[in-house]
Formats: sequence, C-alpha cells, structure tokens
Amino acid sequence: YTYGLRAIEEKNGAPITICVGNIPLHSQQLGFGGVFLNLDQLENHSGIKLDPGSMVEIQFSLPESTNVHKALCEVVWKRTPNAQKGGYGLKFLEMPPVTKKEVLDFVRTHNILSFIPRG
Repeated sequence: YTYGLRAIEEKNGAPITICVGNIPLHSQQLGFGGVFLNLDQLENHSGIKLDPGSMVEIQFSLPESTNVHKALCEVVWKRTPNAQKGGYGLKFLEMPPVTKKEVLDFVRTHNILSFIPRG
C-alpha cells in the first residue's frame, strides 16, 4: 500500500493528533490513504491492540485546522523495530466527505506522496 514516502517535516506544522479510543497519539506521517503510528508510543498503552486485519476507529485533527475528524481504518501491516521504525500502517476505509477533502487538501499542499507512510 505504500507508493512513496515524504514525512511531514516538523517545520511544516505540529504533528497530527490521533485518538484511538480516548488515548491521544501523535503522527508526523499521513498519506491520502492512511496514517503511520509509531510503535514506541503504543508500548505505553497496553490496552490498544492493533493486529493486521483488525479495524479501528480513530479521531484526528490536522495542523492548520480546528476540525476533529473520524475515520474507520484497517490495520494493514505491523513492522517490528529493526533498521526502520516499528509501527503500524492504518488504511482509511470510511470517512465523511468533508474529512476526505481536508485530508486530500493537506496531502496535496504538503507534497506528500504516500498512500500509507512507512514511518
């Protein structure tokens, strides 16, 4: 599901805030098809189980926006720490049209090439 990669650089804005349940997480990497969640921040939350093939609803907000969005996602892959960062690739399955538009606008504005960033 990954077709390229360009992480959101810190100078381009704050990280994306993502909530799984009521647990806030942060991601610097979002693509038009999904988001990467770093494994390190999930280790502190043993109640979050993200197995490939499972579904999870997330809430998120984007830098430069006050809107809070919801999306149903599928966990499409998990990578254990090695040469690359460990983490999860979440694929957007369902989201309201206004959310989809804002994500696409954000991705285009920041020249992000990824479908789901690899971390």
